[in-house]
Amino acid sequence: QGASLVFQDYEEDTWSGTVTKHDGTTKELTVPVMKDKETGERVLGDMNRKILCVDYADFEYNDTITARKEEDGRFADNELLIYDTFLRTYDLYVDAGWTGPDGEGTPVLLEMDMVKADGEVIQNASYSRMKYGFQTFNFNRIDPDGECTDIIAHEFTHCLTQTLMTYTLYF
Repeated sequence: QGASLVFQDYEEDTWSGTVTKHDGTTKELTVPVMKDKETGERVLGDMNRKILCVDYADFEYNDTITARKEEDGRFADNELLIYDTFLRTYDLYVDAGWTGPDGEGTPVLLEMDMVKADGEVIQNASYSRMKYGFQTFNFNRIDPDGECTDIIAHEFTHCLTQTLMTYTLYF
Protein backbone atom coordinates (compact mmCIF):
# COMPACT_ATOMS: atom_id res chain seq x y z
CA GLN A 1 0.00 0.00 0.00
CA GLY A 2 2.81 2.42 0.87
CA ALA A 3 4.40 2.23 -2.57
CA SER A 4 1.16 3.52 -4.10
CA LEU A 5 1.62 6.80 -2.21
CA VAL A 6 4.29 7.78 -4.76
CA PHE A 7 1.50 8.35 -7.27
CA GLN A 8 -0.80 10.52 -5.12
CA ASP A 9 0.44 14.05 -5.95
CA TYR A 10 0.12 13.60 -9.69
CA GLU A 11 -2.57 13.71 -12.34
CA GLU A 12 -2.79 11.83 -15.61
CA ASP A 13 -1.33 13.32 -18.76
CA THR A 14 0.19 12.04 -22.02
CA TRP A 15 3.36 12.62 -23.98
CA SER A 16 3.42 12.33 -27.77
CA GLY A 17 6.36 12.68 -30.07
CA THR A 18 8.95 11.07 -32.27
CA VAL A 19 11.76 8.95 -30.86
CA THR A 20 14.89 7.79 -32.61
CA LYS A 21 15.90 4.14 -32.39
CA HIS A 22 19.49 2.92 -32.18
CA ASP A 23 19.59 2.29 -35.94
CA GLY A 24 18.54 5.87 -36.74
CA THR A 25 14.96 5.09 -37.71
CA THR A 26 12.16 6.92 -35.96
CA LYS A 27 8.92 5.92 -34.29
CA GLU A 28 5.88 7.91 -33.22
CA LEU A 29 4.86 7.30 -29.61
CA THR A 30 2.09 8.36 -27.28
CA VAL A 31 2.53 7.26 -23.68
CA PRO A 32 0.89 8.13 -20.38
CA VAL A 33 2.86 10.43 -18.11
CA MET A 34 2.20 11.91 -14.70
CA LYS A 35 1.95 15.66 -14.10
CA ASP A 36 2.74 17.13 -10.68
CA LYS A 37 -0.46 18.81 -9.43
CA GLU A 38 1.45 21.76 -7.94
CA THR A 39 4.36 22.39 -10.31
CA GLY A 40 3.06 21.03 -13.61
CA GLU A 41 6.32 19.11 -14.00
CA ARG A 42 5.88 15.85 -15.94
CA VAL A 43 7.51 12.54 -15.10
CA LEU A 44 7.64 9.25 -16.97
CA GLY A 45 5.03 7.14 -15.24
CA ASP A 46 1.52 5.73 -15.40
CA MET A 47 -0.91 6.34 -12.54
CA ASN A 48 -3.36 3.64 -13.63
CA ARG A 49 -0.87 0.80 -13.99
CA LYS A 50 1.26 2.18 -11.10
CA ILE A 51 4.50 2.23 -13.11
CA LEU A 52 7.22 4.83 -12.58
CA CYS A 53 10.56 5.29 -14.35
CA VAL A 54 13.30 6.22 -11.90
CA ASP A 55 17.06 6.64 -11.64
CA TYR A 56 18.75 3.29 -10.93
CA ALA A 57 21.67 4.58 -8.85
CA ASP A 58 19.50 6.78 -6.63
CA PHE A 59 17.15 3.92 -5.82
CA GLU A 60 19.68 1.12 -5.48
CA TYR A 61 22.48 2.99 -3.72
CA ASN A 62 20.66 5.82 -1.90
CA ASP A 63 17.14 4.39 -1.32
CA THR A 64 15.74 7.47 -3.08
CA ILE A 65 13.05 7.57 -5.74
CA THR A 66 14.08 10.07 -8.40
CA ALA A 67 11.50 10.03 -11.18
CA ARG A 68 12.63 10.56 -14.77
CA LYS A 69 11.58 14.11 -15.63
CA GLU A 70 10.77 15.80 -18.86
CA GLU A 71 13.36 18.33 -19.94
CA ASP A 72 12.52 20.83 -22.66
CA GLY A 73 9.44 18.80 -23.60
CA ARG A 74 11.45 15.57 -23.99
CA PHE A 75 12.28 12.40 -22.17
CA ALA A 76 15.26 10.24 -23.20
CA ASP A 77 14.38 8.26 -26.34
CA ASN A 78 15.73 4.95 -25.02
CA GLU A 79 13.69 5.37 -21.83
CA LEU A 80 10.53 6.17 -23.77
CA LEU A 81 11.06 3.02 -25.86
CA ILE A 82 11.64 0.85 -22.76
CA TYR A 83 8.59 2.35 -21.05
CA ASP A 84 6.36 1.93 -24.11
CA THR A 85 7.43 -1.69 -24.63
CA PHE A 86 6.90 -2.46 -20.93
CA LEU A 87 3.38 -0.95 -21.09
CA ARG A 88 2.52 -3.06 -24.12
CA THR A 89 3.84 -6.19 -22.36
CA TYR A 90 1.89 -5.30 -19.21
CA ASP A 91 -1.31 -4.93 -21.26
CA LEU A 92 -0.74 -8.23 -23.08
CA TYR A 93 -0.69 -10.02 -19.73
CA VAL A 94 -3.74 -8.07 -18.50
CA ASP A 95 -5.62 -9.27 -21.58
CA ALA A 96 -4.72 -12.82 -20.51
CA GLY A 97 -6.05 -12.20 -16.98
CA TRP A 98 -2.76 -11.45 -15.18
CA THR A 99 -2.48 -7.93 -13.68
CA GLY A 100 1.07 -6.64 -13.53
CA PRO A 101 4.24 -8.69 -13.46
CA ASP A 102 3.25 -10.42 -10.20
CA GLY A 103 -0.46 -10.83 -10.95
CA GLU A 104 -1.34 -8.54 -8.03
CA GLY A 105 -0.98 -5.16 -9.71
CA THR A 106 1.88 -4.25 -7.36
CA PRO A 107 3.50 -0.90 -8.24
CA VAL A 108 6.48 -1.15 -10.59
CA LEU A 109 9.71 0.81 -10.85
CA LEU A 110 11.56 0.80 -14.16
CA GLU A 111 15.07 1.70 -13.04
CA MET A 112 16.95 3.50 -15.81
CA ASP A 113 20.72 3.88 -16.32
CA MET A 114 21.74 0.69 -14.52
CA VAL A 115 25.30 1.23 -13.29
CA LYS A 116 27.71 -0.13 -10.70
CA ALA A 117 28.40 2.01 -7.65
CA ASP A 118 31.42 3.51 -9.46
CA GLY A 119 29.25 4.59 -12.40
CA GLU A 120 30.31 1.84 -14.81
CA VAL A 121 27.40 0.82 -17.03
CA ILE A 122 25.98 -2.65 -16.40
CA GLN A 123 25.13 -3.94 -19.88
CA ASN A 124 22.08 -5.99 -19.04
CA ALA A 125 18.36 -5.80 -18.49
CA SER A 126 16.93 -7.53 -15.45
CA TYR A 127 14.03 -8.15 -13.14
CA SER A 128 15.52 -7.39 -9.78
CA ARG A 129 13.09 -8.12 -6.95
CA MET A 130 10.41 -6.67 -4.74
CA LYS A 131 11.91 -3.71 -2.87
CA TYR A 132 10.02 -1.27 -0.65
CA GLY A 133 6.71 -2.45 -2.09
CA PHE A 134 7.73 -2.14 -5.74
CA GLN A 135 8.52 -4.81 -8.32
CA THR A 136 11.77 -3.52 -9.82
CA PHE A 137 13.19 -3.85 -13.32
CA ASN A 138 16.58 -2.51 -14.45
CA PHE A 139 17.79 -1.19 -17.80
CA ASN A 140 21.04 0.36 -19.03
CA ARG A 141 21.51 3.33 -21.35
CA ILE A 142 23.61 1.55 -23.99
CA ASP A 143 21.61 -1.44 -25.21
CA PRO A 144 18.47 -0.98 -27.35
CA ASP A 145 16.35 -3.10 -24.95
CA GLY A 146 13.29 -0.89 -25.36
CA GLU A 147 13.14 -1.83 -29.03
CA CYS A 148 13.08 -5.54 -28.18
CA THR A 149 9.74 -6.81 -26.96
CA ASP A 150 11.31 -10.22 -26.34
CA ILE A 151 13.80 -8.75 -23.83
CA ILE A 152 11.20 -6.72 -21.94
CA ALA A 153 8.72 -9.64 -21.92
CA HIS A 154 11.50 -11.99 -20.79
CA GLU A 155 12.28 -9.80 -17.75
CA PHE A 156 8.57 -9.30 -17.04
CA THR A 157 8.11 -13.07 -17.05
CA HIS A 158 10.93 -13.52 -14.51
CA CYS A 159 8.69 -11.74 -11.99
CA LEU A 160 5.73 -13.89 -13.01
CA THR A 161 7.65 -17.15 -12.56
CA GLN A 162 9.13 -16.00 -9.26
CA THR A 163 5.61 -15.22 -8.07
CA LEU A 164 4.32 -18.67 -9.05
CA MET A 165 7.34 -20.68 -7.85
CA THR A 166 8.73 -20.97 -4.37
CA TYR A 167 12.30 -20.78 -5.60
CA THR A 168 13.83 -20.33 -9.05
CA LEU A 169 17.00 -22.35 -9.70
CA TYR A 170 19.35 -21.23 -12.45
CA PHE A 171 21.50 -23.89 -14.09
